[in-house]
Amino acid sequence: MQQFLHIFSLCLFMPVVGVLLFVSAYFLVPALFRHFSHSVRMSQVEPAEYISHLASSVNHGSGSHLRSRLTNTNVSDEDRLSALVSMQFMPPYIIGDLQHDLLSDPVEEVRLLAYGVVDSAEKSITRKIVAAREQLDLADEDGLRADIYTRLAELYWELIYQNLVRGEVGSFTLECVERYARLALRHNQEMAAMWYLLGRCALLRINIEESEACFARALENNFPESRLLPWQAEVAYLKRDYAKLRKLLKTMDEGINMTSIQHVSRYWLT
Repeated sequence: MQQFLHIFSLCLFMPVVGVLLFVSAYFLVPALFRHFSHSVRMSQVEPAEYISHLASSVNHGSGSHLRSRLTNTNVSDEDRLSALVSMQFMPPYIIGDLQHDLLSDPVEEVRLLAYGVVDSAEKSITRKIVAAREQLDLADEDGLRADIYTRLAELYWELIYQNLVRGEVGSFTLECVERYARLALRHNQEMAAMWYLLGRCALLRINIEESEACFARALENNFPESRLLPWQAEVAYLKRDYAKLRKLLKTMDEGINMTSIQHVSRYWLT
């Protein structure tokens, strides 16, 4: 009986108490916090407007900025063309993949300009390859032939490094790098740069064990350790050796002053 009365009282008076609390809060809260109403001032802000001619005054992130202008089809064709012209002065290995993508751009002017840039860079390296091959046919000394093999391996690698070749042509170019690098190593097993190129080629083929072995041989022959660290870290990642990866990235973070590398190292070290 007592429990029934308690429940009845709760159901009877709770709506009344709730209304009283609501009404009191409605009038008391503004009165108590009235002094805050004058300190908060709101006004309408116009949305930011993109001004293309100010892009030249921005120094940081210029590569990403130009990429965004080129990939954004909502801007004018003239703005995209000016961005593509500006990108010609950037390192080819940064913009090579984007220029290849622009070869199928719907805007004809962008497509033709991108083709001209890619074709010019590819022909420049191809001419050097042809000249090196002609020298190779005339070379009669083993030392000279080894130097030419090294030069050819580096030139073919430049085509890959600058993202100038893809598909079947890219596979053929990768084979040429490996062939000439191995021919150079037949004359001198201590050519650290050739071991490095073979390691990079093996990494592109996802041949982890061979890549690790080649990088180790390059390091034995006094190849700069700082240049090997990122690729050794990638090998460790692919092998899922995360303890070694952390160790390598810690070394990179301490010795390499590159923002992108530092961001990656902080991610793995935290």
